[in-house]
Amino acid sequence: LVNAYSPKVSQNLSLTNSNNTVTVDAHAAGVFIIPPVGNTPNFTLKGVAGDTGIAISLVGYLHIPFKTTPPASFVIQSDATVTVRAIWY
Repeated sequence: LVNAYSPKVSQNLSLTNSNNTVTVDAHAAGVFIIPPVGNTPNFTLKGVAGDTGIAISLVGYLHIPFKTTPPASFVIQSDATVTVRAIWY
C-alpha cells in the first residue's frame, strides 16, 4: 500500500514582517502550516503579494489542499518575524 497523503517534507519557514512568498513543489498535494505554540503575530494568506488576502488563525494550523496541479507559490504576510512549520504532502 502507498499512502499518497503521507508527509513528504517537514520544513521550517522563517517569516519576516512582510509578504513572504512560499514556493510550492510541482508534485505537492497540499500543505499544513503550523504556527509555534503561543504565537502572537498576525498572518494573512494571499495568492500574490498585492492581494488583500484572508486573515488566518494565530494558533491553529492551516490546511491547504491543492488541485491536481498545485500553484507555483502562495504568500503569507506576517506582522512580525516568526518561524512556522510547513508539512508538505
